[in-house]
Amino acid sequence: MITKTIFISAFLASLLLFSSIVLADVVINPAKLGIVRLTIQPLFPTISQGTFEIGNTYDYPLNVTLLPSQNISSILTLSENIFALLPNETRTISYTIKVTEAGLYDGSILIKFDAGQNRTSVGYQDDLIVVASQSDSYLFVLAAVGVVVVIVAISIFVMKKNRKTKGGKR
Repeated sequence: MITKTIFISAFLASLLLFSSIVLADVVINPAKLGIVRLTIQPLFPTISQGTFEIGNTYDYPLNVTLLPSQNISSILTLSENIFALLPNETRTISYTIKVTEAGLYDGSILIKFDAGQNRTSVGYQDDLIVVASQSDSYLFVLAAVGVVVVIVAISIFVMKKNRKTKGGKR
């Protein structure tokens, strides 16, 4: 029984060590972009910006491809989509989220690492959720715009009526 416990412990320790070594060759910080909460203001898109880092600790260069997926691809813009990382190089990627409608946008940025030369490609998924809600002032602004439109329409009507009246008296 003790031999079995020692064997299982050694196996788990080696598995943990192996997975740490594999994960240490590509660095993504933060590992998950997380949840972004936005409040949409009336008449203008809401914009949020952020960054994340991608690093290469291999001893050979990597070609990196970034691809937004699912419905965040319509609201997310990346500073770069395709680039090369030299050994021990880290790149900061900027992203911009531009939302015009309330809703839940979820997806990820698919990150593909390709070393070429018959080496295995590696992929990673950096998840992102955007929760966009309507501002409380939205209805107030729409009502104010409606009132202004009505006032302008009445003013134009009165001005036209005054011109006709003045034109008829001559």
